[in-house]
Amino acid sequence: MTGTPPKWKLEPCLTCGRHRRVHRRLPDGNALCQACGRQPPEPCGVCNRTAMVAARPDGTPHCTTCYGRKLQPERTCGGCGRVTTITARARDSRPDLCRRCWESQETVCSSCGRTRPCTQISTGTPICGTCRKRTIRQQACALCQQLRRVAARWPLGPVCATCYNHVRGHPGPCTECGQIRPLTGRTDQGGSLCGECSGARNAYLCPTCGSGEETDRHGHCARCVLRERLTTEFTAPDGTTPDQLAPLVQALMNVTRARSVLTWLNRPHGGAALLRSLAATGTEVTHEALDTEANRPAVVVLRATLVHLAILPERHEALERLAPWLERKMADAPPEHRRLLRAYGSWVVVRDARRRADRTRFTAQSLARKRSHLLSVIVFLTWTTETGYALDVITQRHIDDWLDAGGPSRRSVRGFLRWTAQRGLTADLDVPWPRRSPEPRNWSTPEQRWELLDRCLNDDNLPLDVRAAACLTLLYGLSGQRITELTTRHLTGGEHPTIRLGEHPAALPPTVFRLLAHQAELAVTACAIARTTARPDAPWLFPGQLADQPVTAHHLTSKLRRHGFPVIPLRNSALITLGADLPPSVLSSLLGISITSALKWTRRAGRDWNTYLASRA
Repeated sequence: MTGTPPKWKLEPCLTCGRHRRVHRRLPDGNALCQACGRQPPEPCGVCNRTAMVAARPDGTPHCTTCYGRKLQPERTCGGCGRVTTITARARDSRPDLCRRCWESQETVCSSCGRTRPCTQISTGTPICGTCRKRTIRQQACALCQQLRRVAARWPLGPVCATCYNHVRGHPGPCTECGQIRPLTGRTDQGGSLCGECSGARNAYLCPTCGSGEETDRHGHCARCVLRERLTTEFTAPDGTTPDQLAPLVQALMNVTRARSVLTWLNRPHGGAALLRSLAATGTEVTHEALDTEANRPAVVVLRATLVHLAILPERHEALERLAPWLERKMADAPPEHRRLLRAYGSWVVVRDARRRADRTRFTAQSLARKRSHLLSVIVFLTWTTETGYALDVITQRHIDDWLDAGGPSRRSVRGFLRWTAQRGLTADLDVPWPRRSPEPRNWSTPEQRWELLDRCLNDDNLPLDVRAAACLTLLYGLSGQRITELTTRHLTGGEHPTIRLGEHPAALPPTVFRLLAHQAELAVTACAIARTTARPDAPWLFPGQLADQPVTAHHLTSKLRRHGFPVIPLRNSALITLGADLPPSVLSSLLGISITSALKWTRRAGRDWNTYLASRA
């Protein structure tokens, strides 16, 4: 049944009929295996913990821990004569032995041949302490074949600590019984067996629910520990879990891997700690309550999860994060500047952001630019305080000196000085804006583009999302932001596959369509809750770390660059190639770009000869 048969006797189980190690005998002497002989867990009469009952002295159930600590009988050890707990009962000519004597019986070591205190006597290969240390260091793991320290000896052979934790943490279906268990054995044909089917001493089953999921504490599986913790994790002052958080608790119980949720609960500064503090004070979980916290990654992940579960309403996250960020910055600013910052930030910067979001779109890059602008204003006001200059006495020479002493980002204070000049707070000061070249400077040759496109279509070593995103940039000149906004609804299959990027669908090569369709099939969000409570209204083609949100443009473009796909040169070359073949109106409707941008690309491609004719006139 296994590659290495067990050394102990196996008997047929009365219930399932399989030959297994005896777990419990009925009063009539029939044997039950570990799977069939488990009794339902009960609350321990000593510690009140729900667990398997080890004994019932005076009718009171005792768990294994409490029985071993308080009530396990003690007898005289036949080796040392001490009255203590017996580890090995008397058998044949061997007396009762305590743990110390059992682990130090003198016999012939199977490794060195000397008569010394040995362990593993019952396996038929006793080994002394010296040889055990030597063989532990030199023994090869049965799974990874590396010379590692032995963490456990299973029917498949010795395993190291890394493989031990991996097998315990990733149970799988047993070849023989089909149950999800830690696979510690192996058949002669190479199939994987659980502990019960391979005859192992420990099948690593949870004493509470009997499942073979990864264990977490005192032999209990991580899901049972999680279920017990969630009942008291987010309690209100009255000791109950708020009804608002009931969908979150239910979703956390249903995640695929319970240990990941336990790790999240144990983080001292994570989202779970913030929820506990809000629930303990009776504060309702709202967007405003989360805005009072710093914009830490834990708060961002928590907010996205609560919105996904409909605990919080949806909102324009990039836009709504600007005002709370400004409030936190004003709290750290000197008192004499707070009123000015609030007026300019609220009535100019935030108002302009809302107007932009209504008319076109306001992305994460837009938020970063607004923040950079406000930081430049704060730096400028701090400089006026340090130098002792009031706003009404600052001259053009002062502005020039301040600009020369810093980097290019200081020139974004231009809008603030215009606003102060209109209100008579400063003189009419000029901040020259750096002149930018109207033409792109980064290009790639047609040979480079075709070589990279061949890599995308044929190189299976590249990540699938990199191949799909690079194809869209190489063929249609899409930016990272546009790629992240694509969903599976933008793709249309059939005899002539298309992709809708603008008003009209664009033709899609069948090979590229198959690549994008494969990406759509394998696209899975990294959020554990979102994987178990998927919403059909957000089938992102490139899902990200947050629930119901795509990958960020910065992450995607950085990943493309790491694999040898420079986005800006490839995008410029693709757009100028399309501009040479298509009129501006068609280019605008196919790619979803403005007609002004389409005209610029066609002119760069040489389709418009008006400039040339005007120069010749």
